[in-house]
Amino acid sequence: MTEITLCSPEELRQKMTSGEKICLVDVREVEEHEAERISGSFNFPLSHFKEHLSSIPKSEPIYLLCRLGGRASRAAHYLGEIGYPSVQVVAGGLESWKEKGYPVEGHR
Repeated sequence: MTEITLCSPEELRQKMTSGEKICLVDVREVEEHEAERISGSFNFPLSHFKEHLSSIPKSEPIYLLCRLGGRASRAAHYLGEIGYPSVQVVAGGLESWKEKGYPVEGHR
């Protein structure tokens, strides 16, 4: 089984504000993502995740998130098993991001 690497919301925010090239993937369902999301995140729901693999670059660090971390962890295991070299899960998911006061967009 692939080991999951966690990234804190603070680390993710730093990577995003530094301009580092990353791929942020939100694996929540479409309705959840439309309601609130981190700007710049791609929405590839776990329920249809395999259909989006061609859109997830192997050449960039991948950061996965969901509401709390469970779905993102499942997606990270899968990506690790099929050879993605740099995959991290945002610890605590979107809820942890919001607790830090970081911005979200959407139509809550």
